[in-house]
Amino acid sequence: GKLYIGTGQILQADIKTKELKALVDNCGGIDGLEKLKDGNYIYSNWKGVIFITKGSESIKLLDTVDKKNTADIDFIPGKNLVIVPTFMANSVEAYILTYILK
Repeated sequence: GKLYIGTGQILQADIKTKELKALVDNCGGIDGLEKLKDGNYIYSNWKGVIFITKGSESIKLLDTVDKKNTADIDFIPGKNLVIVPTFMANSVEAYILTYILK
């Protein structure tokens, strides 16, 4: 019943009531957005940066701005794997997420 939207914020839209709620501010432009089981999010922007949230705080996980741009992302929870297609590099890369939220 909820839709999660990535813009300059992470927003939650209630499908029935159409109410919008800001969950995380100051995210820059979000391209890929994945909700984690613990309620936090992993998100990417096209410049080449991937973040994870801890509550309302965003923590940088990966910065490839000088090398290649990131596109949308996917997350495989059982393997803690972040799948990252790139724009100009014509590749798909995978990163094991070792950051543990406490």
